[in-house]
Amino acid sequence: MVVGVPSPVTIVEEEDINVCELSNSITDSVPILSNTTELPIDQTNNINEYPFEFLSGEELIEHGMDLTDGYIYLTTYRLFIFSNQSSSHGSFINYPIRLIETIEIKDNIYLYIQCKDIRSFRLMFTTTDKCCYWLKKLNESLTTLICLDDLFAIKYALNKSQDDNDIKCDCIRQEFIRLQLNCYPWRITEINHDYKLSPSYPNICVVPASITDEEVHEVAKFRSYKRFPTIVWRHTNGAVIARTSQPEVGWLFWRSKEDEKMIQAIMNACKITIQDSTTQEINSNRLLILDARSYTAALANRAKGGGFEHPPYYSDCDVQFMNLPNIHVIRKSAHMLRVAVANAAQGE
Repeated sequence: MVVGVPSPVTIVEEEDINVCELSNSITDSVPILSNTTELPIDQTNNINEYPFEFLSGEELIEHGMDLTDGYIYLTTYRLFIFSNQSSSHGSFINYPIRLIETIEIKDNIYLYIQCKDIRSFRLMFTTTDKCCYWLKKLNESLTTLICLDDLFAIKYALNKSQDDNDIKCDCIRQEFIRLQLNCYPWRITEINHDYKLSPSYPNICVVPASITDEEVHEVAKFRSYKRFPTIVWRHTNGAVIARTSQPEVGWLFWRSKEDEKMIQAIMNACKITIQDSTTQEINSNRLLILDARSYTAALANRAKGGGFEHPPYYSDCDVQFMNLPNIHVIRKSAHMLRVAVANAAQGE
């Protein structure tokens, strides 16, 4: 869906939901494995010979040439399926095991895997015994963990080196540089380097160059979950998209001069002259705030200390409510969609 934005800056307000993401590191190219009766790798843990790159703390559980058209690998993090018969260059499925929702065996040699993101896979094994064996292995990997130390995210955090952190930060910085957010009128701040200011934000963020870190701290105090406005994308014409959470306005219409200053600073930074094909100068001074909630829900949140930007406090701002239902309705809708997709995939 494409949303037309009539102004050079857009702030998207988020629901107060913490989202955890797992990064997936995998090589872009996978070597083509020849048709052979032997395993494509030896029995040692030489990760350089596997068709994917192991993450820190990731361990191999099982692998084999048990599929009719490829190889299957199971680790503490992922299920990797490699097939060299689907196309001339081979194809693969690289999927985190914790995103698998259900596994079902059908017709003795098929495993139907339904995932939490609506995707589904059907694996065909050479024999019934091998199909049952992998069903057992996958179910064992998906069982409830006894302690947090068995969680892959914990193992990854304990085993990753400082070099991994540096590489991640470098990738984020390179992206900001590509978007030209590392120079005036923007700047990169490490105010959240230890994730203490806003645990759900990255460790480096982009803010207007005219805003100091002390002012960012004050803005975070006025925003729900300390999610202060930060730039996440910039168009070549200077228009940007920022993310933030709802302001804590409350019933008494509380205000923050630092928050109002930051919003104005974002608008000022975007007041870049744009020339069209007729060389006529065009300036847009409006800021569009997209609130995913309905107006009724946003108004009700004021009773809990939240709310939305009060127009008299934020000049040249337009607040537009997207009228999305609450999280319970969205969850039910996603479940119904998964069921429909699963039934269609199975021909029902």
